[in-house]
Amino acid sequence: MTQTEALKLALEALKEDRAWLETDAPTEVWEKNNEAITVIKAALEAKDEPVAWMYDWTTSEGEFIQNWTTSEAETLRDTEPTIITNVRPLYTTPPQRTWVGLTDEEVTWLCNTAKSHEQTWGMFVRAIEAKLKEKNT
Repeated sequence: MTQTEALKLALEALKEDRAWLETDAPTEVWEKNNEAITVIKAALEAKDEPVAWMYDWTTSEGEFIQNWTTSEAETLRDTEPTIITNVRPLYTTPPQRTWVGLTDEEVTWLCNTAKSHEQTWGMFVRAIEAKLKEKNT
């Protein structure tokens, strides 16, 4: 489960508790629920901002250099004429990829293939590993 999915799940749970909280909960519990909902909504809406930029450039002598800066990509400067290329943002948290599992049809196919080819457990596990790697890279 990704962090975003976990936050969405927590938000749903907090919203479901609101009916009970409105009638039976002490005021401080109601206020904590509202605060938690506000914080989770803000976290879900927040966009990661780059903390620096990595870039490549070539000196006037033809030397290739990789460098980084904490200023915006548009303000990259050097004292001599250079060509800055391949500017890319750097984040404190790398982008999260969603895990892709096996469908029921793929599980059935893998099981049937293992039976028909009389595979060992090790071969079967490696086939599953290969399929998951194929789907997630």
